[in-house]
Amino acid sequence: MSMTLSDTQIAQILLISRPLQPKERTAFMAALFQDLLNHREEIGDGELGRTLRDLQHRYFQPPTVNEISYYGAPAGRGRGYPAAGTLRGARRRAE
Repeated sequence: MSMTLSDTQIAQILLISRPLQPKERTAFMAALFQDLLNHREEIGDGELGRTLRDLQHRYFQPPTVNEISYYGAPAGRGRGYPAAGTLRGARRRAE
C-alpha cells in the first residue's frame, strides 16, 4: 500500500527522530510505520504530530549526567568542562 506524505510531514519525522540513537531510530521508524503509515493512504498533520510525540517519548533515552560535558557536548569529545578538583591554576589564583 502506498502512502503519500507532504514535505512538511517528512521534515517533521526527520526532526523528531534526530536526537535518537541509531538503534532507537530504527525501532522508532519501524513503530511509526506499523502504527500509522502501514494501513492508510492519507494522514493529517495533527495525527502525525501526536503519534510522533508518543513514539519519541517511548524511544528517546536522554543521556545521563556522566555522558554530557558542561557545554552540552558528549563527554570525551572536544573541550568539556574538567572534572571537579582538576581546575588548572585555581590554587595559584586563590593564593
